[in-house]
Formats: sequence, structure tokens, C-alpha cells
Amino acid sequence: MAGEPVFAFLAVVAAAFAFAGAVAVRAWRRSRSERLEREREAERARREVAQRLALFLRYANDAILLFDDGLRLVEANDRAAALYGYTPAELLGLTLSDLSAAEARKSISADTASIQLAGGAVYGTTHRRKDGRTVPVEVSSRPVEIGGRAYLYSIVRDVSERKAYERQLERLNRIYLALSRVSEAIVRTSDRQELLRQVCRILVEDGEVRVAWVGRPGPNRDVLPEAVWGEPLEVLRPISAGVSEGGEREGPTFTALREGRTCVVDDAGADPGLRGRLERTGHAWLRGCVALPLRSRGSVSGTLTVYSAEARAFGESEVSLLEKVAGEVSFALDVLARDEERRAAEAALRSREEIFSSIFAQALDAIALYDPATGRFVEFNEAAHRGLGYTREEFATLGLAGIQAEHGPEQIRLNVESIRQRGSAAFETRHRHKNGDVRAVHIRARQLTLQELPYIAVVWTDVTEARRADAERQALLDAMRAVVAARDVPSFLRLVEEALRKVVAFESLSVYLRDPKTGRLGETYPKAASPPKEGLSEKSLPAFVSRAEEALVVTPDVFARLTAAKEIDEPGLPASFLLGAPLRHGSSSLGALVVRSGEAPGRDAERDRRLLASVAAQVSLGVERHRSLETLAESAIRLQEAERIARFGVWDLDVVNDVLTWSDE
Repeated sequence: MAGEPVFAFLAVVAAAFAFAGAVAVRAWRRSRSERLEREREAERARREVAQRLALFLRYANDAILLFDDGLRLVEANDRAAALYGYTPAELLGLTLSDLSAAEARKSISADTASIQLAGGAVYGTTHRRKDGRTVPVEVSSRPVEIGGRAYLYSIVRDVSERKAYERQLERLNRIYLALSRVSEAIVRTSDRQELLRQVCRILVEDGEVRVAWVGRPGPNRDVLPEAVWGEPLEVLRPISAGVSEGGEREGPTFTALREGRTCVVDDAGADPGLRGRLERTGHAWLRGCVALPLRSRGSVSGTLTVYSAEARAFGESEVSLLEKVAGEVSFALDVLARDEERRAAEAALRSREEIFSSIFAQALDAIALYDPATGRFVEFNEAAHRGLGYTREEFATLGLAGIQAEHGPEQIRLNVESIRQRGSAAFETRHRHKNGDVRAVHIRARQLTLQELPYIAVVWTDVTEARRADAERQALLDAMRAVVAARDVPSFLRLVEEALRKVVAFESLSVYLRDPKTGRLGETYPKAASPPKEGLSEKSLPAFVSRAEEALVVTPDVFARLTAAKEIDEPGLPASFLLGAPLRHGSSSLGALVVRSGEAPGRDAERDRRLLASVAAQVSLGVERHRSLETLAESAIRLQEAERIARFGVWDLDVVNDVLTWSDE
């Protein structure tokens, strides 16, 4: 049948469409179910995200604020309530101005404009809590749009701890700097007062404290200031101490001084008693204080006190650094004290050295330090080289042998060895002057050790003049004895010559006496072989000497002048010089004493002249005595002859020999 295939085809088609529809419906249902499932999953995910975000925002460590376009707070997390001290309900509706500190409100408009223009900003500012305290914060803000409305989204972080840490770190760095500067000042400064002043200045300028001062114990249990910086000292007195009912000094400075420990005041405003005293004295600015003991040789000798206008400015680290400063200052004061003692000792030593040097240099005796190893003088005073006519440089080149006039090198070595063995010695010897004169010296020598080397300290006194004076006194004494002891004039004059030769070096001694009867001058001693009968001419040199008022030194030049003046008329000149002294008895001229020398007059010529004058006086006395004795003897002979003729008895007393004799009659 023609219609069946068509029907079958349509049935197939219909079946196919039905199957396809069934498949499509099933697929749609499955797709719809999957889409619904996905939507449910997305919703769950959104809810989870919203929950997590809510939790994140609610419990975030930073305050999260959402302001509307009028800068009124519409959303805030719990941290914001804790930060500002409001309840969540109180917080909502507050403006940004309400949350800002007074000094930060002026910049709100400018900050908001910058955020809108830049699309966000991070900046620091200061917000205000409900109780009025300010909080330093760091704000991260950006404009956002929610539901077609503009908002300002801000994350606010409390940076109080960070600021405090940064402030503490800054203070520590400043105190470290101050410690370094104090160390530099200690190295540079040698004066105690200046060092303390510099320490106080450094602590104020570099350590950023308000005031620093150093005090030392006073006589009345008070503290005497030695240095201060930052405030006048008069301003500090009321805050540095008070007096308790028991009379004990109060305050951190006195506590540190009395107990020898660091005393810290974190906040003076928190102490009612201290706060009242500060307010009464006009020191309400003072909040923090540290008083540190300064030690000298183990005991407390003073205090270093610093003040700050900030409360709790001196934490453990700051106090530790300040204690190091106090330790450095204590060490420096110890060093300065020792230096002062050392300088005082050195000054005393220099004073003693100057005294000893002055004594050494100006001593009249020669003082020298002799080195036995070299045989030279390593040190000596002015008297040592000047006394022998040398310059210092010349004397330094001489050894002991160069000035010794009595002993040779071997005997000198033996003498030095004897001194070293005995430790000391005192003796007399002779030194040679640069001009050749021999000087008698008294030596005092002592062995000593300097820098582990042996030396001999030598002190010598020139006794030449003393020995000369002794010899002169002995010569005069011998002459005086000769006056009495000699039996006749020649014997007397011989004894005088012997006594004089012990002192004066000369070639010959002559005595010219005037005849008591004729007054003519003749040579009496030594006896001339053939003296002139008429005596010496009155123009002779002895006659001139006999007429002189005092003893004379006659050199060839003087002789020539006398000859030219016709005072004398005697051929020939003296070989070198002579000494002449008139012999007198009262106003009468007895003659002349003349001493001739073949050498030029030395430096003792004047002394020889004076000695000759003294000897001449004794010669005059002796001559007159012997003449008197001779006259008495002649008178006695004549008297005896007369007695013999008259037969008278007589007695005679010899006063010289203490002998009494008498005649037979």
C-alpha cells in the first residue's frame, strides 16, 4: 500500500523526534540541575567568603573604617572600637574630625583631596581616643564605590609601640653618641671642672636630656654643685632635694649619694608628694629623672643627675647606658685625681730638684760625680771647674789625672779602689789650676750606685787660703818666738828667714839696719864680706824702703819709675821683683827688710807683702829688743866694774830664763 511507507516514515520521524525530545528534556533537566547546583555552590562560597571577610575585618589587628562621602563613619571593626575606646554603637556616626587630634584636624581636607586625586595614600597622623589621649597612627586610605555610592575605606594602624620603640632607639642612639663624646672629652680634657662641664653639656646637647648636673657632698649633708648644663642651678635646687621629718635629705640625688645606687624616677607627675613640690616650685615640666653615683677609688664621691621632660624616658637600656657614662666619668675623675697627685708630686719633686740644683750649682764647694770606669767626671757644679780656672766644656774633657798635682795615674787608681772598698774617705791632696798653680784641697768622697752603675760622689774644698793663713800664723808665731829665743840679731834674723821661707818662695832675704850712732844704713843680714865703711847711699833701694810708710812690691817697672823720678840712684834692675818693708820703732827708722825673687809676682804677691809687713814688725821688735839687751849688757858690765871697784854687792834677775844670780859681795 502506497500510504504505509509514508506512515512508517512519519512514525519513525515522530519516534525520532520523541526520542530526541526526551533526550533534550532530560539533558535540560540535568543542565538545569547542574546550574542550580553551581549556583548553590557559588552562593555557599560567597557566604563563606563573606563570613571569612567579616571575621577578618572584625578581628583584624588594625582598625578598619568606612566613611561615607561626608566623612561620617558607617562601618568599623572591633579593633576600631578598642583603639578609640568607644562602643561599636558610639563609634558609628562619628566623623573623621571627631577621631582626629586637634593638631591633625587642620590637614583633613588636604589629605582627603590627595587621596581622591591619587586613588589612595598612606600617611601618618594623630588620632584621639574617647578619653582624650592621643594615639599616633598610620592610615592607609583609598576611595571605593559600593552600590553606586562613594566611600572612603581606611585601615588605621596604632603605631604607638613602634613610635615608642623608635623614640627609645633614638634616645639610645643619642645616649650612645653622648657616651662616645664623653669618652672623647675625657681624652682631651685634663681639668676636672672643665671635664664635668663638658659631660653635662654633652648629655644635654647630644643625649637629649633637659638638664644634667654633677654634685659632690657638702659639709652639711647637702650636695654642692660642681657643673650644670641646661638650666640655671638656682632653678634646680628645689627639685634636687627635700628634707624629711627625720631630717634626712630626700630626693633621687641624695638617695644615689647616700646609698651608692642608681635612683630612677619614671614619672614625677605620678608621685603626689613630688608632683606637689614640682608644681609649687614651678618645675612641672620635669617628668623623668635619673641620679647616678660617681665613685672615686671605690667610694661614692659625687652624683650625676639628669632630668627629662618626658615621662618614662629612662628605660632599662637608657639607664644602663647612663651608668656607663657615670662609670666613664668616675674612671676619668680617678685618673685626673691620680694625675693631680702625680703633678703635685712632680711639682714638689721639681721644687726639690730646683732647690738641690740651686744648692748644687751655687755651692761654694766643688761637687762632682766621678765615673771610675772612664776616669772622668760625668757631672759637676760651677765651683768645680771655675775653681781650677776651666770652662765647663774644658773641664768635661779632663779626667781625675788632669787635675791631680800630687799623684800619678797608678796612685790615683789605688786611691779610687780604696774608696770603693771602704765606701767613703776624707783626705787632703793637691789639684793643679789651669794656670799652673797648685791648690790644696780637702776631699770628701763616697761610693754610690746610680742605675746599677758604680760612681763616686766627690766634694772638695779649696783649703789653699786656709793653709796659707795657717802657715802665715805659724810664721808670725815663729818670728815672735825668735824674738825671745835668739841670743843675737843674726841668729834672730836666721830664724825669721826660716819661718818666712815656709810661706813665701824667694831667693834671698836681706836686713839693712841703721847705725844707732851715725844713722847710716848698712847690710846686717846676711853679713857682708866687706861692707862699705860709709854705709849705703840714701838713694839706694833699701834706703828708699826704710823711708816708706808701708811694705812695697817693687817690680822692674816700679824700679824704672823710681829711678826716673830720682827717688833712687842704683845701677841695675832687680831680676824680677822684690818685696820691701820698713823697720821702725815708733817714729824712728831702724832699717829695711828686703826679699828678692827671681820669678814674676804671682797672685799671692799682695798677701806676701802684707805678711812681710807683719814679719817686719816682729823684726823691728826683735832688733830693738836685742839692742836694748846689748845696751843693758854693756851697762851691766860697767856697773859690775864699778861695783868691783867700790866693792858693792849686786844681784841680777834674768827674766827670760827666770834665773836669779848675785855677786859674792
